[in-house]
Amino acid sequence: MRHCPSCSSPKVGRRDFLRGAAALGAFGLASRFGQNRLFAQAPGGGRRFLFVYVPGGWDQLLFLDPREFELAAATDADYQKEVQRTQIDTSYRYGIGSLVGAYAKGAYFQPTVYKPAGTTAPFSFGPGAVPTAQDGTPLPGPNLVSLAERGVPMSIVRGINMGTLGHQPGYVYFLTGEPAVGSVGRGTSMPIRLAAGLGEQAQGLADTIVPVLAMGVESYTGNHPGRYGAFVLQNMGDVTRMLRREPSLLEHPDVEAALATYASARHAALTTKEDPSGLLRQIGEGQGRTASLFASDLAARFDFLTAGDAVSAAVRAKYELNAASDLASPGAIAAFAAQTVKYGFAQFASVAFTKNGVDTHGTSNPGHLGNLWPCLRALSQLVDDLATTPAAAPLQGSWMDNTTIVVFSEFARTPLHNLIKGRDHHFTSSCLLMGAGVKPGTVVGGSTEVGGMQPRYYDFGGGALLPDGAKPANEMQRYILPEDIGATLLASAGLSYAEYRNGRPLWAATTVAPF
Repeated sequence: MRHCPSCSSPKVGRRDFLRGAAALGAFGLASRFGQNRLFAQAPGGGRRFLFVYVPGGWDQLLFLDPREFELAAATDADYQKEVQRTQIDTSYRYGIGSLVGAYAKGAYFQPTVYKPAGTTAPFSFGPGAVPTAQDGTPLPGPNLVSLAERGVPMSIVRGINMGTLGHQPGYVYFLTGEPAVGSVGRGTSMPIRLAAGLGEQAQGLADTIVPVLAMGVESYTGNHPGRYGAFVLQNMGDVTRMLRREPSLLEHPDVEAALATYASARHAALTTKEDPSGLLRQIGEGQGRTASLFASDLAARFDFLTAGDAVSAAVRAKYELNAASDLASPGAIAAFAAQTVKYGFAQFASVAFTKNGVDTHGTSNPGHLGNLWPCLRALSQLVDDLATTPAAAPLQGSWMDNTTIVVFSEFARTPLHNLIKGRDHHFTSSCLLMGAGVKPGTVVGGSTEVGGMQPRYYDFGGGALLPDGAKPANEMQRYILPEDIGATLLASAGLSYAEYRNGRPLWAATTVAPF
């Protein structure tokens, strides 16, 4: 079942929804998301999950699956021989779109591969991970390399066979772990699988406003109960409209006064005979939670672009934002994602980091980096924010210690340039896992060193890549697929991964022992 702003049930207008929520105690929300989920006095216990989608298909050579052979080449001619042999053209130093002196979106990029101190081979990032000033020094602020060196757990999963070159099929395949039917997704989104699994455990879900939130990302509930369905938003403005009663939504003053009197009244407890299904009790609880929600003015925490309070000013400074910043910019979306965690808006959230995407066909390395870097910059700021903010009790450590972040795209870019000096769609992709439950400095899977970065076979039993060119010997040896990422996340949360019929956990990427 697909959920979107225009097709969620029941089908009502936003104005009607908000007016009804305010006047009637938001019973619709209370029943949809569970009795104790509508309003949280504090974010409460429970691990958080953030899914960050970078639309358009990213260049692995510039980010998560770099190559070093070019750096050892003495001349361009030597390098071109390696390109012919490997069918991989990094163009870090030579050839089309060289990064020597390349300038993109306010930063230069060094023709190098970064290996964070404290990590082991082959953990590394491509040149896109660290922007530099013209003299070669890293720009101020966090980047993925500095965060890894500070101890933020990171695991790179390489050689994921997406099995498609289409944007929509690849996107929904990663979201659900099930191949799309044409361009239509099926199955269940990973955040909802996690929410449903944890919701059935004794400890239940964290006490957040909604369990699952999706902004700019589709969500599929599948066969799970509606209470785990995602609350789908189009943009950040929807959040404040939901959390704050705007003047245009207020009723007549006499009606407002009557509602306030009714909400503050203490009603006698109903007997089982009077309320056999508990429906009236749920309505009353919903009214109380809604009154508390509006009184808390939580909406102020999502007005950070323009609000004059110190908290909002600190958010703008951390994410390099101002009042004129685009609500859909990667930095603004990253700040929003951090706020959802820190202020208990959602336990599971999915966001898209750029409205225009990073899809490039007619530009070389600098052009792609110009689109990709703002996303990586925003991601680094998000991780730094969570890593430096203490989590709410009863959780211990920072919010990053209690949050798992999954960063993905629908596929990668070709290792060779096309006829217009750009790169096209390539099915061999990677993803980045960070935070709680992630084994630091690890790489799982890989792509071939020759033959154009094809997916390599992985031995799920032994937890290692097969030698380059080797063929599978049993059913435990195959390509890494999106459903394996979903199975890994479920396993890292201590949940059964059986509903991914073909998915197997990548135990090498998680701190959880196999079970």
